[in-house]
Amino acid sequence: MFTFVWWRSTLEAAAGFFLIPKWRPRGRYDSLTIVIALFCALCMVLLIRILSVSGEYGTCAYPGCWPNSWDLIALAAPFFAGLLTLAVMACFADRIPLWLRCLSPTAVYLVGTVLLVLVWDRWLLPFFAGPPPW
Repeated sequence: MFTFVWWRSTLEAAAGFFLIPKWRPRGRYDSLTIVIALFCALCMVLLIRILSVSGEYGTCAYPGCWPNSWDLIALAAPFFAGLLTLAVMACFADRIPLWLRCLSPTAVYLVGTVLLVLVWDRWLLPFFAGPPPW
């Protein structure tokens, strides 16, 4: 489950959160960080939309079960949580030290990703593999 390639990919993605905030914002807001967070969220939403209409994955229990937009949103949840943390920290850039603005989104992303991996096989995958309850 936690292979070397998985850890490397996760740490590389977390490094992106760590490298985004600027050293000294010009005002109260770190506007470049907010723009980057919004752009990344928009790109992820676009990727989710493209992948949800791309077709079936092959482990379906009913026609058209995977990938679905809900599955992909669940997979992207740690990324969105990290982006939200990044944007909130950027709104208080003059009051929060740089090390905290760098480490908090990274920690949220890493913890969220590890939690997602731990609950995926046991709870989420059986839910997404069956027909939707609605």
